[in-house]
Amino acid sequence: MLSFVMIPLLMGSIFAASETVNESKIFVFDFKDDLVDGDIPLVVEQNSQNELSFGIVSKTDQDIELTLHATLWDSISENKLPSGVKFVFQPEDLVLKSHQNQTVKLLVLVDDYARFAKYNIGIVGMIKNSETALKVPISLHIGKDFGPHAIALNALAPPLIQYKSGTGVDEIKCTLDYVKVIKKSNDFPACVKPTSKEKLIERGWANPI
Repeated sequence: MLSFVMIPLLMGSIFAASETVNESKIFVFDFKDDLVDGDIPLVVEQNSQNELSFGIVSKTDQDIELTLHATLWDSISENKLPSGVKFVFQPEDLVLKSHQNQTVKLLVLVDDYARFAKYNIGIVGMIKNSETALKVPISLHIGKDFGPHAIALNALAPPLIQYKSGTGVDEIKCTLDYVKVIKKSNDFPACVKPTSKEKLIERGWANPI
């Protein structure tokens, strides 16, 4: 008998759609290796688009109705993507036949006002009329390839939260292309654009580190 089990979502884990066979859990569908390997760099210029294709494979004797969407890695909401970014799946809704593979094309469109940054994005396959899903990561680079070691914009807490959680000022990290300063009024750390740093210091808003 088919039963679906939802595994709580944590960083680095997934919602899993599974069936129980002899008390062991088997995923009823999966993304093929070209997507499962993770950290796929997808580079898209502003006011441009890029695409990739990936496979989904059935691992059950029953047909599965799936819907696909993309979201920031720490969310499962369909509406949480970077501003100016749109993901289009072709098809978005599909019926995955028993023990068959299906290829999906993903088109990523980026407006000219989207921020230059690297983002950790989750590709989510959800079983219709169910809260169970499978999520795998891709790495979206807007404007240029920031490289595998760059910190994704949505991977870091804001500097004040890092500070209040006990991180020392010297250890606080800023996201891509931002630099750290100390706010003069309260000695709290802040991350600002390099082009703004000197102006903020001159105006007495910030102290350099």
